[in-house]
Amino acid sequence: GSVWGADTRVTNEAHESLSPSLAEGTDGALHLAWTDRRGGYFGVYGSDYTGGVWSAATLISQKNTTTSEPHVALSADNTQHVLWTDFRSGLGLLYYRSRTNGVWSTSSMVGLSLNAVDHAALAGGPSNTAAIAWTENLSTGVSGIYTSTRQGTLWTAPSTLASGTGNA
Repeated sequence: GSVWGADTRVTNEAHESLSPSLAEGTDGALHLAWTDRRGGYFGVYGSDYTGGVWSAATLISQKNTTTSEPHVALSADNTQHVLWTDFRSGLGLLYYRSRTNGVWSTSSMVGLSLNAVDHAALAGGPSNTAAIAWTENLSTGVSGIYTSTRQGTLWTAPSTLASGTGNA
């Protein structure tokens, strides 16, 4: 069997680092995303582990914007997908960025509308695809679970999970 190695501290800041999310690429590289309280706000940061060394932290979210719940996933072509809850508008909304061949895309809002979201999930798929699911708090006071998938640079329109009366 395998044996765990010694703990390695990835962040070494004098403030809080929270909510890590970790994914491994098909090339064996590890990709880590987390929230870090630098400059008085919680931003999403990322670091990669290749060749036995963690890279310097990179800001993934917008500067001076509080964020939470980052998620990282890789598609089969090693495109890195990062999803997080972002409070730049005052509400918690979903934002997304991807990195292909070392180049980050522009961050974009994903989701149904300008309703607050909570508890998102992210999964990588084949060839630069990703899927997300999240809870959206509608203005009617009801929450629903929604999904969307991304192929290349386009997201599908959000859809609700079907409800039923039978057992799953």
